[in-house]
Amino acid sequence: MFNLLFDIDNHYQYDSYVGYIYIKGDVMLIMIKKKYINAFVIAATLAVPLSGFNAPIAKADVIEMKAASKLADGTYDVILKTYKDQTNETSVASTYLKNAKVTIQGDKKIVTLTVQDSSYFQYLKVEDTNKLGTFHDVKVISEDKTNNGTKVVQFEIDEFSKKYNMQMHILIPAIKYDHKYQVQFEIDASAIEKKSKFSDVPTWAQESVQYLVDKEAVHGKPDGTFASSENIDRGSAAKILATVLGLEINKDAKPSFRDAQNHWATPYIAAVEKAGIVKGDEQGNFNPSGLINRASMATMLVNAYKLERNENIKLPKEFADLKNHWGAKYANILIQENISVGTDNGWAPDKAVSRAEAAQFIAKTDKLKK
Repeated sequence: MFNLLFDIDNHYQYDSYVGYIYIKGDVMLIMIKKKYINAFVIAATLAVPLSGFNAPIAKADVIEMKAASKLADGTYDVILKTYKDQTNETSVASTYLKNAKVTIQGDKKIVTLTVQDSSYFQYLKVEDTNKLGTFHDVKVISEDKTNNGTKVVQFEIDEFSKKYNMQMHILIPAIKYDHKYQVQFEIDASAIEKKSKFSDVPTWAQESVQYLVDKEAVHGKPDGTFASSENIDRGSAAKILATVLGLEINKDAKPSFRDAQNHWATPYIAAVEKAGIVKGDEQGNFNPSGLINRASMATMLVNAYKLERNENIKLPKEFADLKNHWGAKYANILIQENISVGTDNGWAPDKAVSRAEAAQFIAKTDKLKK
């Protein structure tokens, strides 16, 4: 047996299934069977029951957000703050809402939470950011039904450090507890830190990838990986180079290339063309969605950083597959500068460049010119 003391509406009950309940004034003394202690704690410590679903939200304290104003795509650890309805008092709802993260996908901010003791939650809803008074169930990503249940849920917000309404229905049949609640919550990202390492980056590329991440030139995928082995297209290569070089990006600028007028990378392609880094093919195309090969990457880097071949320096290695190749002079400059050492199968000038290889090429060249 266990004694638990807490405030609640006057009530008297004996239930042989749960235990003895005794009321004196506004205090309840309960002799609870041990297996129901957690259920009583949840019921006793949640916010004041919801009295009106459409009550206005109390004004949120604005937190200065330097990092969140321009976050790169990826997943970040954040702090979830919950408040008793229409107050700035902390709600213990956060005791059951854990491991807050936010995934940035363009303009979207997707919050992920772990709901503990989820079997007691009949629903968990968040107010529509575009339609006040309309609530939507959170999306359940995964569920573990053992030990009163655990769910991983997701929902969207439009801003950080802004209060939103959340509603929940708590039902604990064993203690005949059935209440609906409203709380406010906000996502505090003021101390946001993105994980500096991706699990799928090979050791040889880790330093280079991090170098470009720090410059906000490359970002991870929504699933938290870097997708190191994924090949990179010419438009993406243009964007990375333009960002690392700090070129002026005019969102309305258009390059001369006929096939790059309405591409997502159009402003970046225009910037690198203006800087003399890229040229089109004989038909006046850039092929922005086409994969970039090693010879073309070498050409872009040589042009971007104005690298030159020093004929007085003997190349550390000569590659047979570069002989008579149009990209040989550009590749040999990278070899001369120790930016590239080739592959297991020659220098492979026509081989598509992976994201990890592109990071290595660009980061090493940029460091060389510092």
